[in-house]
Amino acid sequence: MLKPFLVPMDRYVDDRGSVYCAVDHMSKVGPPRLQVKRTYVIHNWEKGRIRAWHGHKEGWTGLHVIQGAAKIVAIPIASEGEQMCSRKKVVLSDKNPGILWVPPGWYNGHMSLEDNTKILVYSTHTFEEVKNDDVRQQLTDADVSHYFEVQNR
Repeated sequence: MLKPFLVPMDRYVDDRGSVYCAVDHMSKVGPPRLQVKRTYVIHNWEKGRIRAWHGHKEGWTGLHVIQGAAKIVAIPIASEGEQMCSRKKVVLSDKNPGILWVPPGWYNGHMSLEDNTKILVYSTHTFEEVKNDDVRQQLTDADVSHYFEVQNR
């Protein structure tokens, strides 16, 4: 079974600001035929906003926080026990850039950790192709406490 993976990005900072490049990283990751056909931006206006669960039968999804911060979770489209054992959780932000690649057969969801968080999404399917590829599951209160609750440490 394919598993989600994170591609961290080096950020170069000097007195003018910072630069990092996502395209160089995309060309070096995933299956040999991973080709981005569509990009879009999700903009969550408020901290704590959760959007989950969305997956694909065949397409890959890359999630890249370009403004703010988000806790991103991927779980297999399978039984609850398998979801708890196989989940992948990461926190990404505009200060800690990276792309979480979610393979076919996995749901993804995210919670904004800051107001006005924006996530750039990369998809290997066009808008027409994705219409027959979407898999969705309703978010429950149990999901919120299992996957998205921020624990004090």
